[in-house]
Amino acid sequence: MTATPAIRLSAFVGPTEAPAVEDAARRLTEALAAAGAPASAVQVEFVASLGELRDRALTDVAIVSLLPEVEAALRDWPAAEARLMRKYAALARRLDAELLFLCTVFRHAPTDLDEDARIALQIAIRRLDLLAVHVSHATGLNVIDLDRAFAHVGALSLETDYRLTGEAATEAAGAVIAAAVLEAGLEDRVSAPAAAGTNGA
Repeated sequence: MTATPAIRLSAFVGPTEAPAVEDAARRLTEALAAAGAPASAVQVEFVASLGELRDRALTDVAIVSLLPEVEAALRDWPAAEARLMRKYAALARRLDAELLFLCTVFRHAPTDLDEDARIALQIAIRRLDLLAVHVSHATGLNVIDLDRAFAHVGALSLETDYRLTGEAATEAAGAVIAAAVLEAGLEDRVSAPAAAGTNGA
């Protein structure tokens, strides 16, 4: 009997978000198996740039984070906005927009920043998160709103900030990412009950 090929998940995320993507892949694998779907493990491959992701011909699901763009947004927002709109549009044209997911950034600044730095960081993050909405409307790609999901739990409970460091943040983000992918992009491989069950994972 021929084994079913693995689902290939390519991701361009910040280093501190990589464990959350790996956690999401584990949850997706478990949900697919529980649903009896004919799929083997979800395999993650991290890429170093949006360009590398765009040029990747063989991928089933693509996850992109806005977190690597925070510094650019702080330095020169107009330039960052124009560049990202262009790059995300190109990415959506190259890949299947229904299987392309853009993660927002949690709007919580580190406590060791001074007030001016905290305000500047929060403004940059708000701009990036709003950009995700505009890009989604323009291209049809999916938005994984980590900011909204984390706001319900709170930074203190998760012991994290916008970088999503820490075990609690990793598990919470992994659950949100997995649920979003199941609901929006893997209907042909997983049943509705399995997708619903992952929401509480």
